[in-house]
Amino acid sequence: MPLNHSPSVDLEKLALEHIAPRLLSAGYCYVDNVLGEEFGDKVLAQVRRLHQEGVLKDGQLAGRLRGVSKKHLRGDKITWVAGNEEGCEAIGFVLSVIDRLVVLCGTHLGQYYVKERSKVHGGILRIFPDGGSHVADVEPLFDRLLFFWSDRRNPHEVQPSYATRYALTVWYFDAKERAAAKQRFKRLSESRQDSASEDS
Repeated sequence: MPLNHSPSVDLEKLALEHIAPRLLSAGYCYVDNVLGEEFGDKVLAQVRRLHQEGVLKDGQLAGRLRGVSKKHLRGDKITWVAGNEEGCEAIGFVLSVIDRLVVLCGTHLGQYYVKERSKVHGGILRIFPDGGSHVADVEPLFDRLLFFWSDRRNPHEVQPSYATRYALTVWYFDAKERAAAKQRFKRLSESRQDSASEDS
């Protein structure tokens, strides 16, 4: 399906005058009506198809929690999509728009330089900016794009949903933090290999 579409907003202006300043001042930012209803319907149809075909699987928890119901903590269904899969062209276009916005924010995020994407999905997203008592409830509206620091600066949770909700979720990494995490993982892997060799 060829996609002859462009966002209904000026991406450079949006990134530099709205997204980057709001991320720096409040820790989160959302933008409505980025793609337009007609194109949004194409994205929604592709996500629904993935759901109907059983591609979406139960979300997993990190670590093991004994005596805790996984469904109570995480009731979502997810799949990882790069956007170049057959039948996912509209999703791929959305990812390319988000990539472009992140690149445009580039060096305008204070000490952070976000350049690398990790990868899709999710009622209301409740954010606790700076871990404080102030709460930001962001309603999952159609064609809404939300940016926020998804780390210790913004503890967050998805409130219960009483209807089927679909969301595309993309994570990006600060270049320095990503390099440090890769180095820690490499050292941990080498340490485990050394321990296994000693036990043999």
